[in-house]
Amino acid sequence: MKYSAPLRPFVILAIIISAAEASSSLNELQEPLKEGIEWRDCNIVGPLNASCGHFEVPLDWNDPSAGKGRLAVIKYHATRPAAERKGVLFTHPGGAAGDAMGWLIARSEVMMNLLVNGTYDLVSWDIRGTPTRNEHIMLHEYSTIPSAPRCFPDQAVPNQLWESIYNMKVPTSNITFSHPEQASLYSIIYRLYEYRRLFAKSCTLNSREEYSPMLKYMGTAATTRDLVALADYLQGPGTPINFHGVSKGSLIGSHLINMFPEVYVLDMLFLIDPQNLEITSWTGYMPSQMPTRPSINSRNCVRPVPSNVQF
Repeated sequence: MKYSAPLRPFVILAIIISAAEASSSLNELQEPLKEGIEWRDCNIVGPLNASCGHFEVPLDWNDPSAGKGRLAVIKYHATRPAAERKGVLFTHPGGAAGDAMGWLIARSEVMMNLLVNGTYDLVSWDIRGTPTRNEHIMLHEYSTIPSAPRCFPDQAVPNQLWESIYNMKVPTSNITFSHPEQASLYSIIYRLYEYRRLFAKSCTLNSREEYSPMLKYMGTAATTRDLVALADYLQGPGTPINFHGVSKGSLIGSHLINMFPEVYVLDMLFLIDPQNLEITSWTGYMPSQMPTRPSINSRNCVRPVPSNVQF
């Protein structure tokens, strides 16, 4: 199977504190995969035309008998005439199973006008482990399966966990390899690793019974395979994939490079300067920041890295 590339050792669990209700029974997950997407109007107020739908995928790309899942997908249609359109730009903000559809809605005009100049369709999707939206939230009828597990029996436990993390005294000065505060920083990093280990263990122990087995299907490797399958459907098999990863979303891009070197093209993986721009204002500066990264935007630098490429 095309999407059954060897698993990479780096896996990011899409886990989040949530008591999301299951939107489908396990019996429904055993039904045959439906091909394609039944697009519907997203009913979003704004000047751009957006379509929403579900795209079904195998729970386990290496074992079709495991059943199926689905991805909630949103597509903003290119605004230029058909002759000027260039294809699809897939984008994802990363985060701990954040609402990618809502993220794209909030930034759609900036990205369409400043990032792609109306020449690309913009597509994003809620990855595996994204919590189900409350019925009062926009696009609540679209949900990804598997959704978020419940990681803690009550809110008091995670509150204590995060309070412990926030109370750590993280060095605020610029730290180099020879900086005297480096040891202190590494000590905090090791403690954070332990917190994350406890977090993952808690998710395994406390997930609702019907979704506990789903944890093994949530990870960056599976998300990357989902992206390739979605791209094949929207663009045609083997068409180069233009991917724009923001923050932790760029890790999907790094997995794409390593797992599917024959299909990726990260011509549009833009890295925003973290020293000059805080995370909340990056969209307004994309046009001025992108030209400062010619080596990153170069196709040669995202292929298997030659010795002369410096990042």
